[in-house]
Amino acid sequence: MEALERLKPALTTGERTEYPPGTLVRGTSRFFSVENKLSWPRAAAYAEEYGGHLATCLNEGEQNWLASKIPGNTTIWLGGGATGRTAWGWVDGSPWNLRKPSITTGNSATLSDLGSIRSQPGGRKFPFFIQWRNDGTNPGNLKAQFTRLKATLETPDPIYPPGVLSFENRRYLLIEKPATWEDANAVAKGTHGHLAVPSEPSEGDYLRRLISSNLDEKSGAWIGGRHNGRSWTWITGEPWAFASWAPGSPDGTKEIDSAVRLVAGENGGWDDSNPRDEEVASAFVIEWSEDRGNTRPVAIKSGAGDWANLRTAAQKKIQILEARFTEKLMENGTSLKWDLNFWHRGLRDNDKRTYEPAVKGVKAKVGPDGSIAIRTNEISKLPLPPRGQDVVRRHLQAQQKHKDDLQAQANWIRMDYVKSLQSKKDASEDGGKSNEMRAIQNEIDACGESGRTFLEHLGSGILRSLDSPKQAP
Repeated sequence: MEALERLKPALTTGERTEYPPGTLVRGTSRFFSVENKLSWPRAAAYAEEYGGHLATCLNEGEQNWLASKIPGNTTIWLGGGATGRTAWGWVDGSPWNLRKPSITTGNSATLSDLGSIRSQPGGRKFPFFIQWRNDGTNPGNLKAQFTRLKATLETPDPIYPPGVLSFENRRYLLIEKPATWEDANAVAKGTHGHLAVPSEPSEGDYLRRLISSNLDEKSGAWIGGRHNGRSWTWITGEPWAFASWAPGSPDGTKEIDSAVRLVAGENGGWDDSNPRDEEVASAFVIEWSEDRGNTRPVAIKSGAGDWANLRTAAQKKIQILEARFTEKLMENGTSLKWDLNFWHRGLRDNDKRTYEPAVKGVKAKVGPDGSIAIRTNEISKLPLPPRGQDVVRRHLQAQQKHKDDLQAQANWIRMDYVKSLQSKKDASEDGGKSNEMRAIQNEIDACGESGRTFLEHLGSGILRSLDSPKQAP
């Protein structure tokens, strides 16, 4: 890594006369392995800082070659990701010609040593390869990606940078790079977008989850809020219809701490900060949407009122969560079958025949819903070699992670719901409505203390069904 640091000035300016020891050669590109595990946005920024971009696999030959250079039991980031709701692309602008990963499991592409390309949330941390072009160009840097976006932004299918996230009709890109608020705002404007603006509570919740899943706790990302000397405003002109300040914020001097950053973590939220201090925010979020023209105030309920509406809203959020979980479960089960086939096809003929019954047996354990009816302690007993067992193990781990994520996200919804209920209860108490106050407290108690108890309280049986998955007929 010392050599990489020494060569940084030359590599950044496009010189290609010397590379760090250990650099690999394939075609007209060079590849250098970085073992440090970073999030996808940070890894992409790191590669660009050294004049390159995250490695791409434009065809199956490149996919197999790069996979052969990855250490055993290791997954790396690739320079590819979601470019819209369903489309995928590479950072250098090349079309995606391989099997397309599911957007339900993440927005960023990874490659395992077994050769399988999977989608993962950009906030996870993996090692990666930097790719340099021998001619000194870098079509994978952000400037080139934004140029391609601006040329297509008014078309039916804009080419967003890989790793873009979608929420309703909005697109977001997290840039994990320290900057002042003004510099971040200038970059966002330069892409014909703007710093993200949570125009309604649901969008605010989404942005908070985005930041918390990608940045370390208490880290912050600039969004589009400023204080104009009289009040807080959004740079798009949308109404400041609600607030989601972190505990204790705003706590600064409006003349100095006049910009809003979104702080990651369970106790995060909006925080007033100095827009000229690039150290207070390690990232910023760009948004592309039509919200700029929406100046209608958002209706915010107050007082005790009918708190049953809160439960209905929470149930709708859980239903969306369950639908996404079901998609991820199905994708994981389908991917296990595909990855087993990929591994099995690469064996010698004798080994193919030897392990074919075991491969069929494992695939039969994948239920109609994608759930895998194999326990972790059963993997070592499968009549497969270590590499084959690794394929099964990774998908079981992915299944468990989806289950854990479901409960964690359900717990976020539970906490927001209970917080809203508590406000209703306080209002009922102030109004002397003792019966309503007791009913609300009963509902708070019934929610329990975890995502699982909350799911069960709202009648969800999805976790119980996963505890006893059905095998394929």
